Amino acid sequence: MSESLTKSVSKPINSQIREITDSDLIALGELLDQSFIPKGGSHYFDDFPVWKLRCSSEMKRLGVFDSSGVLLASASCRLAQVRVVGIPERTPIAIIGAVATSEAARGHGFASQLVEALAKWADSRGAWMAVLWASQYEMYHRIGFDLFGEQSRVLVGDLPFVENSLTVPIHHGWNPNLMRHFLIRTEGVVHSASDSEWISKHKNVQWIWSGDPERPSAFLAYNRGIDLPEMIHEWGGQRDAIKPLISTVAKAQPNLQILLHPCHKWILELTPYQLHTEHLGMVKVFSRMKTNPLFAQFSRLSDSEWISTVLGSPENSAFLPIWFWGLDCA
Repeated sequence: MSESLTKSVSKPINSQIREITDSDLIALGELLDQSFIPKGGSHYFDDFPVWKLRCSSEMKRLGVFDSSGVLLASASCRLAQVRVVGIPERTPIAIIGAVATSEAARGHGFASQLVEALAKWADSRGAWMAVLWASQYEMYHRIGFDLFGEQSRVLVGDLPFVENSLTVPIHHGWNPNLMRHFLIRTEGVVHSASDSEWISKHKNVQWIWSGDPERPSAFLAYNRGIDLPEMIHEWGGQRDAIKPLISTVAKAQPNLQILLHPCHKWILELTPYQLHTEHLGMVKVFSRMKTNPLFAQFSRLSDSEWISTVLGSPENSAFLPIWFWGLDCA
């Protein structure tokens, strides 16, 4: 989830854009809580701690402030690398999130201004693309973002191997040794050991794992509250341990859904008709990616055509199967 905005028209506001500092965190948290309205007394930062903790020096938080110093709108961006099948090196990207505008300040284009400024900053820092997750498609399309990629989801109770699979003893709660599985992933954002600081701070995420506490064999995580409730959005481990773990959880909570990359359906013995498929997110591609020799044959395409051809759908022969796990989408 990336934004909270609604259309409205209000009087002109004297404002300035500046970087959000740690001294502005209380105001930022209040703005995000008012915009996203977390359930059950929770807070936005409970589901998106990365924007509060500034775990990376390669992060920028921008805000629009009125003449009295009141925060009216916000947007944040962090730089990362993602593994993409078909590209031999890790791809530098920008992840944009925590986009919000106070009700009184909507209708002035503040969110668009902030996101555009962050995209320019990311481009200047060497990113190949900027990604975000949002429902306001038209607004982001106007500033160069298009839908891309594919993700699927299915009820865990409908997975074909669940009924006949053995159950296994399971453990609950975050285990620092789960980071090993994040570090060896073959798709999604590239993590380092220091990312444990913010990954472990997701207060609403339910962690379940099996095996030796010193070396868990498989894990899954679900229920990031604001945007992924009742959704298994992280899972991994040894292939022969993943299915028994998922089966054990599915027998207790068959109505959970599991998010899947196009290649995962073969791991979980799924056929396309069993899946609900949708776009992965929105992306803006910078010129250094479009002009890379890897994509020379597509150099004459418009930005929208390029994204549709290269990042749009597995049905395209040139499709790059880029993927983001749930907690990558901060």
